[in-house]
Formats: sequence, structure tokens, C-alpha cells
Amino acid sequence: MKSKKVVKDCPFCEKNVVQRESFYESNYSRILYNIKPVYKGHVLVIPKSHKQDLINLTEKERTDVFNTIIICKKIIQATYKKNACVILIQDGEDAGQTIPHVHFHVVPLDGTRKTQR
Repeated sequence: MKSKKVVKDCPFCEKNVVQRESFYESNYSRILYNIKPVYKGHVLVIPKSHKQDLINLTEKERTDVFNTIIICKKIIQATYKKNACVILIQDGEDAGQTIPHVHFHVVPLDGTRKTQR
């Protein structure tokens, strides 16, 4: 299924970005390379349709996005030999969301970097 709503100034809706950065696609979502990765293998899972907030996804889109996150983790495990991932969503501007298109960060980690308290 193709996204019907394209929003001006949303990089995840720009055809050239999708073609250049996408490496997996399902019916309702896709996985994109992150152009500013925090760690090697840091990717993004996005719905194909432009929705700013998680709550606006349909049930089919939510199910598909979460299944794509599982597939993404399997790809990361096979490619980078990492068993752990941080899966993060910044849902809303106040939560640090900088692109107004719901997206999940999937970041592989191996436990060598510990958060200091």
C-alpha cells in the first residue's frame, strides 16, 4: 500500500528520501537508515502514512509497525551480532520529537556502554 497523504517539509514523506534511505517495506511501514545514527546500526521504523502521533495510527498500522520493529531487530541481530536493542519513540514535540511523523528508533547495543548515575 502506498501512502496517500504526503506532507510538505516532512522528510519521511519525501519520495527521494524514502527511495534512498529505505531498506525494508511492509504493507503499512518501512525501515529507514538513520542519517544521524547514535550507534552503528541505528535505524528508524516509520508508518508509510503521515501521522504525527502514535495515537493516530490505525489498528492495522500499529500492528504492522510493531511487527516491522520485530523484523528490524532480527535484521540488526543478524547484521551487527547484537542481542539487545533500545526501541524508542519520542511521541510529541514536548517529548523531543523533531520530525512530525511518528517514528521509532531501533538502536542495537551490546552492553559495553553503561549509563552513569
